[in-house]
Amino acid sequence: MSGGTLATLFREMGTPPQEQSVRCYTNDIVKALSFIHSKDIVHLDIKGDNCLLTSDRRVAKLADFGCSNKDQK
Repeated sequence: MSGGTLATLFREMGTPPQEQSVRCYTNDIVKALSFIHSKDIVHLDIKGDNCLLTSDRRVAKLADFGCSNKDQK
């Protein structure tokens, strides 16, 4: 993912991000969480540094599953 991280993007902006940007990135992350939860996977380390951006910085994707865990139902 060549767009960097969500944390870096927000630091570069210097001011609080626009609500529309936050809404779009939040939607991407919620979709990713919904998908992994449907596979009984819990991420356990969600933060801006673990949200990677596509090269055009329009889409955020969840990364770093090193702390993830398979939910034992």
